[in-house]
Amino acid sequence: MKSNQASYLAVTGVFYRKLTMYFCFILHSSNAIGRSFSSRRSLIVTERMIFPRIRDNLLNHSQFDLQNDGIKELVCIADGYPEADVIWIRDNQTKPLLSYSDIQSHSVLLRWRVSNGRYDRFNHFIIYYRRLHNIDDNNKEENEIINVQDYKQVLIDPRTTRYSFTFRMIDLIPYTKYEFRIKGFIGATPSAYSNSIIIKTLETIPEKIDYLHGYVWNETSIVVHWTPPNSTNGPNFHYILYYTTNTSIPFDKWSHQTVRTYPFHILQLSILEIPLLFIRIASVNAKGSILSDFHIINRSLTHRHLISTIDKFQCSSDDINQLFSIQWTIDYESRFYINKYILYYLDITENNDDLVRQLIIPINFLSIHKQQSYDLYKYEFNSSSFNLNYNSHHVLRLHLAIIDQNQNHLSMTQPAIYCTLTRKYGRIC
Repeated sequence: MKSNQASYLAVTGVFYRKLTMYFCFILHSSNAIGRSFSSRRSLIVTERMIFPRIRDNLLNHSQFDLQNDGIKELVCIADGYPEADVIWIRDNQTKPLLSYSDIQSHSVLLRWRVSNGRYDRFNHFIIYYRRLHNIDDNNKEENEIINVQDYKQVLIDPRTTRYSFTFRMIDLIPYTKYEFRIKGFIGATPSAYSNSIIIKTLETIPEKIDYLHGYVWNETSIVVHWTPPNSTNGPNFHYILYYTTNTSIPFDKWSHQTVRTYPFHILQLSILEIPLLFIRIASVNAKGSILSDFHIINRSLTHRHLISTIDKFQCSSDDINQLFSIQWTIDYESRFYINKYILYYLDITENNDDLVRQLIIPINFLSIHKQQSYDLYKYEFNSSSFNLNYNSHHVLRLHLAIIDQNQNHLSMTQPAIYCTLTRKYGRIC
């Protein structure tokens, strides 16, 4: 296009793969007198890139049902420059964001949200949680390689909460560290795991001791034993054993002794001076204490059967198969008076001797190998039977004790033996 004073050149876009093109132009002008030329100039023309755009976003196909042999064809139209590639993916990368509030001694309120805002697409959620090692203050990595069997699970139907996406976890152990994660499901398709959150439940007073028992061991010794609680519920946990022969005196005048760690104590008292002995046990921590009911020991509660001590107490662990085994020997005649065994264990990696746990071993679960003058007992079990806070590595301090046919608790094996236990790893799935 030209006029008397100006001239115009139109350049249109071209469909080439090369985005940048170079043109060389020489401009000339002429009239009746003559002609003149411009200098040679390069003109660079750049093709504009177009961001890919999906013209059909599948809103009309957001929900559909398929029979076992059904086929549903979906169409996606996308354009742009350069040409757009279309890739179909499952929407399983949605990652819930988990948070918490209102921590109590036995509960915590969990909240979560999902990034795409389509809450109604989720038909259920699963909360994964576990107790953590008490002295481990480091948060776990999001991609940590763990065994999903280390987690307990709670299934949440969002319809029951009107899609509020909150849930109060109850029945937690006081003064205990927990880790929580959550995963949503759209049909059978899971989302990614949420972030990991770690909380510690509040302290409270200890549990009451429900089972208290005692008997006369010999003329100068009385044995008292009880079932330990499931948790210390707070720091500085210990027991106080109260005893008297005269219940008419005020309780604060009763004799008492402090007992730590093991639920077993020997009182040095003369049986000739004791027609009846009244005992109570208090479980104590920094938040307070609680007393058991009364228990009475009289002279007739005497240990009459001579049971030999446990010898050659040993332990071993098979970390690959998650098996743990213990073995010991005892003389042949003693087995007729034994009701069961108690294995006491304490994880010394937690640096906390306040509470020991116990594992009951029934006689009929033992394998017995008869030797000439004694029996060799062996007990093998899954290491998940130990009630341990999660840690990658444990060092267990072990004692074994006998409960006889009269439910009397005999002395524990001394000294303690030690065995390591390593968790089996596997990715969360």
